[in-house]
Amino acid sequence: MTPLTVTTDPVAALPADCIVVGVAKGPDGPRLAPGATVVNEAFAGRLIEFLGALGVTGAEGEAVKLPAPAGIELGLILAVGLGYAPDDRYEAEALRRAAGVATRTLAGTEAVVLALPAETAEVSRRWRWVACSVRTPSPSTAPPTR
Repeated sequence: MTPLTVTTDPVAALPADCIVVGVAKGPDGPRLAPGATVVNEAFAGRLIEFLGALGVTGAEGEAVKLPAPAGIELGLILAVGLGYAPDDRYEAEALRRAAGVATRTLAGTEAVVLALPAETAEVSRRWRWVACSVRTPSPSTAPPTR
């Protein structure tokens, strides 16, 4: 079974191979979801500009890989579409689907950080997002499949 850790630690402090950030569909084009701040800063505040140039719209099911820029220890950034989210309110189902898209897109990646927005009673009191570190077993330690 793949272990899942939920933490409020800063994204940059989590050991992983890839960080997943959300992109929402907005009335004026795509916009970054809460949780993408560290990645956006590493792109000199131009991450949404780069994603827009690649044709990213923020539609559900969308996934675009980018090499991580200098300043981020991880090798890869994955932007996943969250769909339309008025007032930065994300449906739990849209977040679940985005995590599923990320998991399928990054199959075989050892460790992934999901920096997607989360609104739970406990988390929303202090934080607008939560990072989940997901470690997938390596092929040599993974249980056999049938």
